[in-house]
Amino acid sequence: MYAHENTKNLFIFLFFLIFLSVLRVRTREKFHVYFSLNCLFIKRRKKITITDIARLAGVSIGTVDRVIHDRGQVSPETRKKILKIIEKAHFRPDILASVLASKKKYRFIILIPDSQEDSSFWKAPMAGMEKAIAEISHFGIEARYLHFDQFDTASFQKQAHKVIQSKPDGLLFAPVQYRQSVNLVKSCIRNHIPYVFVNSNIEDMDYLSYIGQDSVQSGYLAAKLMSLGLIADSEILVVNISKQIANHRHILKRNRGFEKYFTDHPDNKIRIKTINIENTSQEFVDLTLEAVFKKSGNINGIFVPSSRVYKVAKYLAGLKTKIRLIGYDLIEENIPFLENETIDFLISQKPVEQGYHGIMALLNHLVLKKECNKNIYLPIDIITKENLNYYLEY
Repeated sequence: MYAHENTKNLFIFLFFLIFLSVLRVRTREKFHVYFSLNCLFIKRRKKITITDIARLAGVSIGTVDRVIHDRGQVSPETRKKILKIIEKAHFRPDILASVLASKKKYRFIILIPDSQEDSSFWKAPMAGMEKAIAEISHFGIEARYLHFDQFDTASFQKQAHKVIQSKPDGLLFAPVQYRQSVNLVKSCIRNHIPYVFVNSNIEDMDYLSYIGQDSVQSGYLAAKLMSLGLIADSEILVVNISKQIANHRHILKRNRGFEKYFTDHPDNKIRIKTINIENTSQEFVDLTLEAVFKKSGNINGIFVPSSRVYKVAKYLAGLKTKIRLIGYDLIEENIPFLENETIDFLISQKPVEQGYHGIMALLNHLVLKKECNKNIYLPIDIITKENLNYYLEY
């Protein structure tokens, strides 16, 4: 069958050569027809290579390589000729082979918070990053991890200084400290360091990509969950447990989305009270909540826009009254309270995927030369006692 098709193509090829000779077609037009037919045979036989392109263009392999990678001196006429052949042949360079041949090393720096003693959240993005690095190690990727205390500006600034001194090929970081992150971004721009955000975003910066949750929309969803079954004139408590809350914009965005839902649905007649607890110790959280409950006996729901919802759950576990409690993140500390239904809903922001796709965004931009999506919003998952096991298995 294959031999029959080749014979048929050969007859077609000979027919066109005779036809062109009779019509005295110009040499250039002969070349284009010859090229198209020759490509037919190449495609039948194997994937077209740089060697094939060079032979068809009548130039060296090195000249084709310079055109493909846009480096070195090539005359405009030769460049145009090679690009025309590449286009017609649907040629795609073997990126992996090219990277391996160049033996170039790409240095990524990953700047994320430490896992705190009272919250294991950052272990998950770290796991995703490590998984991605292991998968792409053959591309010559070298990763350096720098950790900081997300509640200590001096700790962040110290590590940010190391980033700029190291002059990496790319930076992946969580801008959880807004003002300090803006300064780091400005330094990256001055030093031509592409950067990717995870977990939190700074919209007015020219970042390569953001991978994470739509924080406003997740807060909006939390409010809808909160509203289900609540009686009119209920009071909802929003509890921010975080040092320097004004510097953590993703938490403030969740709060904004939460409030927006009830503004959009005034028939609910819900009253919202917000408190900020900057001392994150369990003792202080308990004392603060106790004081709030003494002043208001009509609290029917509590929204905690962070992974520290378990601290509120510990307090509520001692009360006789059931109060709806919604928070974030499937971390070790939250699981027991979801299982015993002290926590009604956890909103997941897929932290493992954040870390994984963050590394892949740098790979696509720096190594594979692919365009990155500006914003990669991950699904907003609702986790309950009933579907918990499926997330644990995943």
